[in-house]
Amino acid sequence: MLLSQGASPLGEVGAFSAQANDPSAVFFNPAGITQLEGTHLLSGTTLIAPSTFFKDLGGLKRTSMNRKVFFPPNFYLTHQMNDHFSAGLGAFSPFALSTEWPDRWAGRFIATFASINTIYVNPVLAWRITPQISLAAGIDYLYSEVELKRAIDPTPLSPLFPEGVAKLEADGSAIGYNLGLLFHPFENLSLGVSYRSGIKVNYHGEVDFRFPATGLAPVDQPLRTLFPDNDVSTTINLPRLLSVGVAVTPFEHWTFAFELRWTGWSSFDKLTVNFRKNTVAVSTITLPQNYNDVFSYNLGVNYRWNERLTLRSGYSFDQSPVPDETLDPILPDSDRHWVSLGADYQVGPLTFSFAYQAGFSEARSTDKNQFGFNGKYRTFTHVAGINLGYRF
Repeated sequence: MLLSQGASPLGEVGAFSAQANDPSAVFFNPAGITQLEGTHLLSGTTLIAPSTFFKDLGGLKRTSMNRKVFFPPNFYLTHQMNDHFSAGLGAFSPFALSTEWPDRWAGRFIATFASINTIYVNPVLAWRITPQISLAAGIDYLYSEVELKRAIDPTPLSPLFPEGVAKLEADGSAIGYNLGLLFHPFENLSLGVSYRSGIKVNYHGEVDFRFPATGLAPVDQPLRTLFPDNDVSTTINLPRLLSVGVAVTPFEHWTFAFELRWTGWSSFDKLTVNFRKNTVAVSTITLPQNYNDVFSYNLGVNYRWNERLTLRSGYSFDQSPVPDETLDPILPDSDRHWVSLGADYQVGPLTFSFAYQAGFSEARSTDKNQFGFNGKYRTFTHVAGINLGYRF
């Protein structure tokens, strides 16, 4: 899950649920929008540029993933209706990445391309019960698209059959919800709790099989029969997210924030792909995933230089949910260390925010993968966020 849904939080590695003092609070902790007077608009994007390579167990061959840059957008609107109630609307993309490997690489029968794109539309309502306590609730409408490509090896059926390609495209939508609590027991101390529900997405789409024509009827005709273009369906259980944070201002101009984040990835225990037409070569596939619930530990700090400029920084450690047995080229994930820098600059009703984050993934090796495809993965990721806010 991408937590780069606003440049200011990105500058503090997402340690924001106890601060929640700009419109991106709709995502990070919707109870925080009660702190925003009047009407606020915030919009921007995040540049995400990962670099991944794979080495086989012998370390003799290194394959680099094709480099791509992603730009998931975000948009927020908040409005204070009166002293007690505020409303907000967010649109963002917390799942929006892909992996792409060379067409002829050694792992092509597992994956050459995999992507998931999501758009959440999230209206929220927040209630300031007392000057110290605010609660919020919202609805998530999710639309998602997935695409998978891999090479097909039909030679076990006949040594005359040539290698082909399978391409699956599907989409789906679903509904979830989010909740928030913000508590200011003292002027220089705040506590925040944010919860986003898991969402079960049912995808429906098509899979196309393509094989090079040989011109031989005993080869081409059986391939069309064994690998017909097909309607497919699958289900993905996106995880729950719980964040608990504290922010303290022990000195004038300085704020320190710590956030513990739990992600319930154990909901992704298997991936089943159902085909409408089953043949000897094509039938329902169930792949164990057995992801683990994980924690992320986030420490952020900001310094208010003056009325216009705020500087931000942070460090985060993210656990990977992927066990060794199901680590594969579709998502070659590992534990990560993140460091970030950012700044906000305000001119009248305008606020310009920028942040940069570097992600250092620990080297990850597997020798017992379910596909028998073992080796070492390593990833480095550049993330840069930019937002422009306007206060009416």
